[in-house]
Amino acid sequence: MNTRSTSRSQQSHPAFSGERRVRLDGRLIAYTLGAAGVVAITQPANASIVYTKVDVTISNGILPIDLNQDGKPDFALHNYFVGTSSSVQAITIKGNPGDSQAAVIGHKDGIFQYASAIPSNYSIGSGISKSFQNLKGSRAYIGKGITNRFLGLRFSINGQVHYGWARISTRGNGTTKLRTIRLTGFAYETNPNTTILAGDRGPSASAKQASLLGSTAATTPSLGLLSLGAVGLGAWRKEGY
Repeated sequence: MNTRSTSRSQQSHPAFSGERRVRLDGRLIAYTLGAAGVVAITQPANASIVYTKVDVTISNGILPIDLNQDGKPDFALHNYFVGTSSSVQAITIKGNPGDSQAAVIGHKDGIFQYASAIPSNYSIGSGISKSFQNLKGSRAYIGKGITNRFLGLRFSINGQVHYGWARISTRGNGTTKLRTIRLTGFAYETNPNTTILAGDRGPSASAKQASLLGSTAATTPSLGLLSLGAVGLGAWRKEGY
């Protein structure tokens, strides 16, 4: 993967059509996470769930999610202004355009897709009551007033389907108040075609998390920053987002 520094100036791309005044500052996100010491990866040796702890809020921009930490974001949260007057904000989730399996649990209303804010312990996998909305080259809108709910995610690794989740909160009404989205963690099931419960961090996540936050996260945050920092954002541009 090419990790050379990317230009801070934003280049237009068809994937962002209609999304005005989007500011993407990987250095700011990386600094916020590193300074707060809130990035840690939980991956017990024998566990099948990989959990990434983050805590970052954006009011205007793009926040990539790299579930399996391979430097190629699987999804991106977009917070942007729409309309000619730029008075309305929208929050959406997009999938990697190269992944035909990229999807979020939700529903469709006409030509628009909407992501569901699912509760803790909701089953994410095949055969669920709610349907997955495909996000390859598409987007799903995320609602307002969400507090510590989850996005149910589907994506692929080497052609095999995997399931995961991202925990989010949203604020603002989208017109008179600035809307924000907060990402406070994500995880995925390493075994293909295996259901994961929303919020499940694995059997030993709590103990590992305490250890990582106490000794590793503040001094070696590179794995976390790979998902949310400059390298991740550079990979997002490279992949055509």
